[in-house]
Amino acid sequence: MPTTLLHDDTPILVDIVARVPELAVEIDGVQHRVAARSSADPRAFSLLIDGAAHEGWVYRGATEIHVRHAGRTTIFAVPQRSAAGSARAGNDIRADMPGVVVSVHCAAGQAVGAGETLLTVESMKLQAALSAPRDAVVDRVHVVADEAFERGAVLLSFRIEAE
Repeated sequence: MPTTLLHDDTPILVDIVARVPELAVEIDGVQHRVAARSSADPRAFSLLIDGAAHEGWVYRGATEIHVRHAGRTTIFAVPQRSAAGSARAGNDIRADMPGVVVSVHCAAGQAVGAGETLLTVESMKLQAALSAPRDAVVDRVHVVADEAFERGAVLLSFRIEAE
């Protein structure tokens, strides 16, 4: 599922297009080969992008990502998403990667507020809370606790508001 970042209000579409045999990332339609080198500091990065070495620092806040590279800091705005990064299309919350539902915190017909936890999921041995992107009414919860799901699966839908 592609992710949109904003740089100076300009949208940048980023998508992982392959993981094997090597990581391939597409940025605004241009594909790049990426290899990460390990670092003791979780904020530091050391990458080979299309064979060229890049090192720097990254800080991720709730709404921004700050990247320090080559003596310059670039700030990307992150459109509001859940803690797990669940992809949202219209009134659906979809899974970014396969996983298992740990718990369901809402029900069909329930009014929820922006930021309220809707589901807890586990993916790649990490648990994350999926939260409401806005004030809404839950139309349908498509999963139950202990249910496995695939990437792109619709996990929850909101009611379509009258125009």
